[in-house]
Amino acid sequence: MTKSSSTTEPPVARALFIFAHQDDEYAAIPWILEDLADGIAVACVYLTDGGSRVSAALRDAETRTVLRSLGVGDESIVMLQADRGRIADGELAARSLEAADAVERWIERAPFPPHRVYAPSYEGGHPDHDAAHLIAAVVASNHAVVPEAWHFSLYNAYRCRRPFFATMRQLPSEEAARRATMPLWTRWSTAWLCRHYRSQWRTWLGLFPGALYERAIVHRESVVRFDLARLHERPHPGELLYERMFGVGYDDFRERTRRISERLSGAMQG
Repeated sequence: MTKSSSTTEPPVARALFIFAHQDDEYAAIPWILEDLADGIAVACVYLTDGGSRVSAALRDAETRTVLRSLGVGDESIVMLQADRGRIADGELAARSLEAADAVERWIERAPFPPHRVYAPSYEGGHPDHDAAHLIAAVVASNHAVVPEAWHFSLYNAYRCRRPFFATMRQLPSEEAARRATMPLWTRWSTAWLCRHYRSQWRTWLGLFPGALYERAIVHRESVVRFDLARLHERPHPGELLYERMFGVGYDDFRERTRRISERLSGAMQG
């Protein structure tokens, strides 16, 4: 039996996950699973090659293993190519406008105009993460989906004395938030997916205790709606983690991302 033309299928909603590095998807797992379960098409776009210490190909393979286990197909995993090839790990802030344009070209080619956008929080943890947030804000503004733009925490130094930091814990915000709703078994099983990031074992020695606590024990992971107004301010009072760990000052970050910030201001005014 053929369907009547009056009973066409509704369009599929699309969620675009914008990541700075391979393994950033770990902090977005609850919402990847949630959107897939709701029948929402998911695409994961990676803005840098992640290759500061190991090969990009190795990190790509590790991330694909994790995403496949969640139900994300290879065709939905995008290692972004910018004007001069892949953007190097650590260079995203300086090349953020180039990256934003590359994301828009991919959206047009795919085509994958998003109904919802996710990105790392603007939290002063890693300059690439904060730059990815600015890029996602521009993309969300371009596609008029800012009310459906959500950010997930990776790590930050808010109210943490040296050498400590918080993992997957959101900064205070007055914006709307959505709590993760994974059942107990899923919380524990996905917490251990970091075992696939073997090339990053040193990093995960520091991240895993906090990640396990937030996901599997206290179960308070959340995504928070973007607040575009605060993106022209310091992420939080006190020393930022990227100032402490990577020697990147906030003023330096602001200068590197000046052009993407100007693009965002224009999009907000438009």
